[in-house]
Amino acid sequence: VEIRHLVRDPIDLTVAMLTNCGPASKFLQNHTIFLRRQESWLARASASSPAQAARWSTGSSLERRRAIADDFGFYQIMQARGYNRIAVDRCLADEAMGRKLADQTNEAMRVGVQGTPSFMVNEELLAETHDWTGLQAILKTRIAALP
Repeated sequence: VEIRHLVRDPIDLTVAMLTNCGPASKFLQNHTIFLRRQESWLARASASSPAQAARWSTGSSLERRRAIADDFGFYQIMQARGYNRIAVDRCLADEAMGRKLADQTNEAMRVGVQGTPSFMVNEELLAETHDWTGLQAILKTRIAALP
């Protein structure tokens, strides 16, 4: 199983950078906590003020990501995972990770990914499959067809 990011906006980018923060061994738990709390932090986007939204799109890329991390409570989420603010800021400043995430997004668009989650098996995009129920049915069919 491989998780690839599809970054559509600065909030997605900030979350993706934080899920990749620290050693690779922490990725899955970082990713899981952001997904489990997604409804809560996404609600902050719709309740944001124009001044907050402006902070997310002005200044340096690091300043924008720090503003998003502040406004969405991402520093607190990462603190619960054992990261201090300095470590989080270091991850938010990781331009190499930003480029990697942009490359993943470009590749996803190239193969036709239009939403998340999406699934691929052996590099084949499973069109219209966006949840476990749909994926499970496809996997069962493919396993049953094996010799």
